Amino acid sequence: SQVIKYAYDNNVLVGAAAGNGDIETQGNTRGTDLDFLKQSPVSNEPDYSNYLLGVGATKMSGEPAFWTNYGMKHVDLSAPGEKITVLTVPYYNDGYDLGEMDGTSFSAPMVSGVAALLMEKHHTWSVETIITHMIGRSNEYPKYNVYGNFLNAKEILSNDAPNSKISSVSHDNVYSDGIITIYGKYLNKQTDIQVTNQSVRTIIPANAITIIDHETMQVD
Repeated sequence: SQVIKYAYDNNVLVGAAAGNGDIETQGNTRGTDLDFLKQSPVSNEPDYSNYLLGVGATKMSGEPAFWTNYGMKHVDLSAPGEKITVLTVPYYNDGYDLGEMDGTSFSAPMVSGVAALLMEKHHTWSVETIITHMIGRSNEYPKYNVYGNFLNAKEILSNDAPNSKISSVSHDNVYSDGIITIYGKYLNKQTDIQVTNQSVRTIIPANAITIIDHETMQVD
């Protein structure tokens, strides 16, 4: 966890496969709940902070694969991981053949690739902003939130602002210097927070915003 925290603090994005489960049910491997049975490295996040992107796998239909690990705290995104075309071990000739394989190990590079393109496009963004932007601009599973959001590369790369959703604030009116706490989803310093009074409307600068986590931020 110290290595992952060091990478995060130095603006290096780490992506990790969630793993492919270890519970046998009627001859099939079922996914593991990482919130109860942690695995390395996807669960190596101190204090439950989101210092890396944990990646689960989906089937070709877009539904979560039954064997992918899952968890509210450790799986942020899911990406295709079933019947992925790969190079196989060579036969007794000089060539390589193509095959199909399953696993979150094939899902994680897809997420990493999109992250690399996003970081190239917005090279001044922090890792915290990259992570929340990717999650917020991906598709939510209405029934499967333990699998994170489904990777949407087009939405991630074609939008320059986060898909922040503010649910509530600690108070609406501030008459003197004070701190406002804002609650919601996919919050980061790219989120535009606007304050108004009878004569002034202004956007809060990023240096006045403190991110507590992706669901809580404070404005000083």
